[in-house]
Amino acid sequence: MPGVKVIIPKSEIERLHGALKKFSHDVEKSKKAERMFDKALRISAKPWQDAFKGGTMYRKLRRLTGGFDDPMGNKKIKGKKVYGRRVGPKAKGKSAGWRVHFFASPARQISPGKRINFSRIYRKKNGEVIKKLKEEIEKLLTNLANQNFK
Repeated sequence: MPGVKVIIPKSEIERLHGALKKFSHDVEKSKKAERMFDKALRISAKPWQDAFKGGTMYRKLRRLTGGFDDPMGNKKIKGKKVYGRRVGPKAKGKSAGWRVHFFASPARQISPGKRINFSRIYRKKNGEVIKKLKEEIEKLLTNLANQNFK
C-alpha cells in the first residue's frame, strides 16, 4: 500500500502557531475568557444549589426567622492558586450560615437529630455536576477555539 504524503505550507504552520499563542494568552489573561469560564462553572454547580430549593431545610428545621426557601448561594472563589465556585448559605450582611437564616438571636447549637447532612445532599448531585461541567467546558473550549482558529 503506497504511503500518503501531506504537504502543509509553512505559512499555515506559522498561522496555527500564532493562533495557539493568542488562544493561550486570551484564556490566561483576558477578562472575557475568565467570565466565560466562570459562567461554565456557575451553570455546573447549579444542581448543588438547587438541591436545597423549595424549603428542603424546613423539613428538619422550624422556621423562626427569614424567608429563605432558596437559602444557598453560588459564589465565585478566586485566589492565587484556586478558581472555582462555592455553593453555601447566602450571606446576609457580614455573616452567613444556617444560624443567620433560621434562628433568632441568640443562636443555639442545633441538636444532632435536626442537623442537615449537607455532604449527603451534595453527594447525590455530584454525578450531575460532573456531567454538566464536562459539557460546559467542552462548549467553552469549542467556542474559544472557533473565535481564535479561523
